[in-house]
Amino acid sequence: MQVPFIEGAITDSKDLDLSALTSLESVDITLELASGKIIAGSGMWFAGEGSVTTEEGEIAVRFESETPLEEL
Repeated sequence: MQVPFIEGAITDSKDLDLSALTSLESVDITLELASGKIIAGSGMWFAGEGSVTTEEGEIAVRFESETPLEEL
């Protein structure tokens, strides 16, 4: 069985604490897709690498959970 996850990229900013982001545990994550669908996960933890691309300032993020994702 595949672990439920939400994955994507966010843009770094001067106010973003990368250390705090990569330490997140037991959080609720909500993702709004371009189609208007909303996907939510609960009890999620950061499971990505936390690496930042220098040119675009993008951070790859991946949150995983033991609980199935829900479409709201």
